[in-house]
Amino acid sequence: MFFNINDISIYYEVYGNSKKSIIILPGWGDTRNTFNNIINYFKDDYSIYIFDLLGFGKSNIINKEINIYEYAYLFYSFIKRYDLYDSIIIAHSFGGRILSLLCGYYNLYFNKIILIDVAGINLFSFNRIFNKYLYKSLKLFRYIIPKHYKNKYILWLFNK
Repeated sequence: MFFNINDISIYYEVYGNSKKSIIILPGWGDTRNTFNNIINYFKDDYSIYIFDLLGFGKSNIINKEINIYEYAYLFYSFIKRYDLYDSIIIAHSFGGRILSLLCGYYNLYFNKIILIDVAGINLFSFNRIFNKYLYKSLKLFRYIIPKHYKNKYILWLFNK
């Protein structure tokens, strides 16, 4: 099926027929086929909406460039038209960028959000950097520890 808005047409499919719904926002270059395992797992309990982004899968390549805000508007219009406000959202990579605008710019709230390798989310913090370099420093001690303690030390360090 195709969803059309502002001369943009995007292909989507629906699996299942439950009142509870899951919307999958794929990453750049992904198609609905990328998520077959997720679809097959949840289709008996949820209605699953999955898309092919423009130029991928069955969605057409368009003659004009569109930006992230136009992508967000496209999905906002879809959610609004089919009243999917209470959905669970699964967003992968570029789909996470679209989701950030749906939540921030359009002020949408969803039942649950699942993020998979989302582009644009910076996970660096002081604690993360500190722990990274602490681990690297402690790892150097494996060269000076007696051989019969080395495996225990590496195991302890790995589990820390």
